[in-house]
Amino acid sequence: MNDKKQKRTFQFVKYHTCLAYIFKPAEIVFIMRMIEVEFMKLNGFYINWTRAEYMKRTGLKVYTFDKCIKKLSEMKLLTKANNELGNEVYYSFDMKLYNKLLEILHATRDVDKLIDFCYTNFEEQSRSIDSISREEIDMLKTYTKNRIIQSFKH
Repeated sequence: MNDKKQKRTFQFVKYHTCLAYIFKPAEIVFIMRMIEVEFMKLNGFYINWTRAEYMKRTGLKVYTFDKCIKKLSEMKLLTKANNELGNEVYYSFDMKLYNKLLEILHATRDVDKLIDFCYTNFEEQSRSIDSISREEIDMLKTYTKNRIIQSFKH
């Protein structure tokens, strides 16, 4: 008899509180669920669900669900494909791009600068996350460092 108990793996989702500067609460819930789905895929779970199953698991209604799909697809965080019969949908959440977004959100502690950067790039200019350059992220970091240095001089 095997005395070893199988340990259950708990899922941890990287959540940055500054996501609220870009996404509505329902979109954040959707993101958290999609990260969980990616974790499940990596662990061999069957994820070929219907749209209704995704909606049930996110707890979102049709209109809100569709808005989340649209926004995350435009930002290139989410891709969608259907099976040949069209009765199952495959969503893929780009974890590499999500980690880049977290890096952007972590680049500065200046809330006003971060909100302005996110609004300008993601709302006004409708840029995708992957279009944000390393130089732009570094400028956000530099702005914060310069501001900290200036505050010590006074």
